[in-house]
Parts: sequence; C-alpha cells; structure tokens
Amino acid sequence: MDSTIIIGTIVFGVLWLVVSVIIIIISGRSVNDARLKSEYRGMSLSLTFLGAFCMWLMWISVYMHQKNPLIQPILKEKVPNL
Repeated sequence: MDSTIIIGTIVFGVLWLVVSVIIIIISGRSVNDARLKSEYRGMSLSLTFLGAFCMWLMWISVYMHQKNPLIQPILKEKVPNL
C-alpha cells in the first residue's frame, strides 16, 4: 500500500477527531433538557462521521484513479507545432 494513502487517511481521521471534540464542546449549549442535549450530540457526531467518511471516500477514489488510470488519452489527429 502506498504511504500517501496511509498519511491521507490519518489526516482525515485527525481532522474528524478535532471537529468531533469541537462539536462535543459546542453542541447543546442552547438546550436545557439533558436528554435532548445527548440526542443532539449523538446526531451531530453521527453526521460529522458520515461527512468525514464521504470526503475520505471521494479523496481516495480520485487519488487512486489518478495514480492508475484505466483509460489513457488517445490523440486522434496530429496537432501542428506552433
């Protein structure tokens, strides 16, 4: 496995953890009910994880397709030198 993939995955994981800690600190400040506060935090963390996973999946797909393309460009006509 390429070391860039491992480093990128670690970066996405660290960013997710930082955002999760910020969300835990910020979430539910305006809610007084403890049950609603815990539900709000759970929903926020779930959506944060889902967003981070989708961004990582998009990044890994683009990276792997650029590293090993399936289709190579074919020049159909010669372009004159300018």
